[in-house]
Parts: sequence; C-alpha cells; structure tokens
Amino acid sequence: MGLEEEEPCTKWHFNTSVYTTTLTSEFDLVCGRASLRATFQSLVFFSNIVGAPVMGYVSDRLGRKVELTVVILLSTFSITIISFLESFEAILFFRFISGLFFSATTYLIALEVSEVKYRTRVGILVGLPRAVGVMGWGGIAYFIRDWRNLQMAVSFPFLLMLVYLYLMDESPRWLIVMGHHERALKVLSRAARLNKVTLPPDDTLRHFMTSAQEEAELQPTEVRMQGKSLMRLGTRTAAGIAPYIADSPSDTVPKWLPSVLLGCVSVCGGLTLLPLPETLDANLPDTIDDLDTLWINKP
Repeated sequence: MGLEEEEPCTKWHFNTSVYTTTLTSEFDLVCGRASLRATFQSLVFFSNIVGAPVMGYVSDRLGRKVELTVVILLSTFSITIISFLESFEAILFFRFISGLFFSATTYLIALEVSEVKYRTRVGILVGLPRAVGVMGWGGIAYFIRDWRNLQMAVSFPFLLMLVYLYLMDESPRWLIVMGHHERALKVLSRAARLNKVTLPPDDTLRHFMTSAQEEAELQPTEVRMQGKSLMRLGTRTAAGIAPYIADSPSDTVPKWLPSVLLGCVSVCGGLTLLPLPETLDANLPDTIDDLDTLWINKP
C-alpha cells in the first residue's frame, strides 16, 4: 500500500453562483496568501497611526476646516481609485494612503459648538451615521455583488461631503483661542441668525473673546485635536492587530482563544477609565490650564 502524499494548497475554485467577484477570489487571497486578507483590513488602521498625529497638528494649527478639506479631498481620491486598480500591491498602497486621512474633526466641531447640556446627545448623534453606514454595508453588498462596483458605491458618500465643506464654518471656539475675533463674530452671527437667537451686545461678546485669548496666551496653544489623535494611536493599533487574531488558522489556534483574548482586552480597557475625571455637565477645557483644573477638581 503506497503512502499518500499531500500537495500544498495553491488556489481555490470559487462558487460564483451568488456573487461575481470578491477581493479574495480575484487575487487568490487563500492558502499561503490568506494572511493578506488580514493585512488589507489592518493596513488602514496602521496607516492611521502615522496620519493621526499629523492631521491633529494641522487641525490645531491651521484650523478644523482646513484639515477637514484635506481629509475629504484626499480620502475621496484614494478610496475611489482602488476600484480601478489591477495590482493587489497598488490596492494595498492606496489602502494605506486612505488610512492616513481618517479624522475625528467633525466630531470635535460638533462638541465645540454644543451647549454643555446638549453635548452628550450631540456626541451620540454624530456617531449614529457611522453605525448606520456599517450596518448598511451588508445590505448594499447584497445587491452589488462585484467588489469593484461595491467599492465605488461606498465611495459615493465621500463626494457628498464636498457639499458639507461649502456649508460648514470654522469652529468659533478655535477661532477665539487663536485670536481670529472678527471671523469668530461672523460665524457666531450666522449661527445666531439660522437658529433665530440674539447674540449679546458687541462689547460683551468682544470682552468674552478677548478674555479667552488672554487665557490662551498664558498657556500652550489649544491641542485638543492632537490629544484626540494620540488617543487614536492606541485604538488604531488594536484595530490593526484584531484581524490577525480573528483570522487565526483554526488548525493551530483553539477556536475559543481569539474571542477570549479580545474580551479580556475590552475588560482591561474599561478598567483604565475608572481614574478619569467626570465630564458630565462640565465645560470643555480650552487650554492645558483648564484641563489641570478639571483634573484637580474631579470628584
């Protein structure tokens, strides 16, 4: 009786009765190339580690709107062009480029212009479109079963954000802290007109803005976006590693281990929040000094 000899896996034969093509089937991301699936997922998060500090610096120095304009234009280009590329290496390159320009600026602007009593609700509402988009991805993929057409479809919302650039104003809080008082007055006046409210008299408003400017001059320039970017380093590192854990080969790693490992990390992350000060109904700190005061006075 002869010995059976195993041949190494080189490719799969895919059943395309319910779809046309996927990234995996077109580029044979199976067998020895299976790890490239996790690389494709993780690359955008690892590149965000590189891009987040840079975008945070641009946002704090040049303005929220300037940074958001760069993010939207370059993200739209890099995400859309992936649909037309024939090389998987080129796809990975532009996947990396697209991750450089992920931004939390819209979230920060929403919080900076919100009253304290509405801030929690505003923060939740700003996050809802992303949740709806993630859930809607599956529905879109059900009707569009070619990965290139699907990539084009999910790139379309980025084009709509170009309209958002035309409608939005610079953060008045950032303008005040950076000393652009006249521009801040115009933004606040427009907001008051749209919301049908009356601003305080000019003298009172100018005194408030001058006070904010003097306070900022005594402390380092506002670094909120840079701080947000530093926090994203940790989250994006974890998100980049997660696909490799979740896609671990079942013949070498117990099936229960990835879930247990990810669950333990989540618990540890929750415990690290316990020492932080409460921010409910607290004013947003404009300077490092404000942040120190919030920490000192924490319950």
